[in-house]
Amino acid sequence: MKRELKAEAVRHFTRLVVKKPMDLLPRLHRGRGVFNLEETSSGRSDSESKLPRAQHNVFYQQFRPMILVLTAFGRLAIQRGSDGEYRWKWFSWLSLFCLLNYAVQTYFAVAICRQRIKAVFESSNYDEFIFAIHILAYIQMHFHVPVSYWVQGPLYAQYLNQWSQFQNEWFLVTGEELKFRHKKAALTFVLVMLPFLALVLVMEKYSTLHDPFEYLLPHFFTIGSTVCVLGTWYIACLEIAFISKDLTKHLIKKLHSNPDPTFLQKWRALWMNLGSLVTNLGTNHFAIMSSIFLTFSVTFLLGLYNALSKIIIGDFSLKTIGYLTASGMSIIIIYIVCDSGHQATSRVESYTSQCILRAHLPAARDDVKYEVDLILRVVQTDPPQIQLAGFVTLNRPLFISFVANTITYLIVILQFKG
Repeated sequence: MKRELKAEAVRHFTRLVVKKPMDLLPRLHRGRGVFNLEETSSGRSDSESKLPRAQHNVFYQQFRPMILVLTAFGRLAIQRGSDGEYRWKWFSWLSLFCLLNYAVQTYFAVAICRQRIKAVFESSNYDEFIFAIHILAYIQMHFHVPVSYWVQGPLYAQYLNQWSQFQNEWFLVTGEELKFRHKKAALTFVLVMLPFLALVLVMEKYSTLHDPFEYLLPHFFTIGSTVCVLGTWYIACLEIAFISKDLTKHLIKKLHSNPDPTFLQKWRALWMNLGSLVTNLGTNHFAIMSSIFLTFSVTFLLGLYNALSKIIIGDFSLKTIGYLTASGMSIIIIYIVCDSGHQATSRVESYTSQCILRAHLPAARDDVKYEVDLILRVVQTDPPQIQLAGFVTLNRPLFISFVANTITYLIVILQFKG
């Protein structure tokens, strides 16, 4: 009898406490142009039924062209379930496609590596030796795919789900759907950059590579995947910067009209969630961005050396232009990686702090002043940072340090030539 009473009590408590997550969300309604959050006891409200999560994931929709290209190249196997959650499925037809696609690419990549390694050991010319190392530096990125894409694939799927949660919280705090400004940027980027990449590879074939056309496939898939990741990275950082500015504008508008401690608390929580998205952007792309940064650091150094070696002897042929093009693309990629981190962190913190300090609080209560002061402390003392798993912070000073170190190593390589 006691067991039955205890079981019945547990079931009754579960019915009272464990409800659907959507039923636990607060009710949102408009009052005098200001959005306030109030608790409701009667089921799901109209505002809750219009939550954008039921329709789409704003982050996935923004970068869908790039995600589809990475899937076609055998890099990603992310699928959306019936519950709206994104998952990386190891045992699926999409995973099998990625594996077979990668196997075909690996066949040609191994052939290129064997050819270049043979050239390294047989070359008696120092410049030819450096050139062979240069080509190997590009193709070795292909062998990073299982670690840089597949191992971190589940984290990328989790990051998409975090954006679904954030856009729901954004709607409940601001009363507006979360929208990205550069809606056509991803599609335009893919349509422009992939044909441009193919054109550059063809030019490199006739200027420096002199390989059969089928040997260009690993280069195209590897560099094409890298370009899509970089485009996603840069546009995401810009969008995060705009989102933080829009969030700050909502705060300032509220402070100028009718400050509410409850709204300020929810705004602070939303800001901290945005900071988590910024941090996770670097954490979940750690392997991919590390591979990109290290590879293009080496290719920039070796490409610049090859170009200078030709220019010193007065050779301004198509081969020299190919070296300069490869080196220029490498330094641009490094700058994009570092500058995008600066755009999403440093400017965000300074803009928000200045707006809060300049805001005028008309006869604010002590509790409102306390919340504003707490927000200011959170923004200034714990600004969002993009780090690669805590090893390095991506910002503009990192780019300056990279250029300085590259010049040092370039001088060393030139001394070996002498």
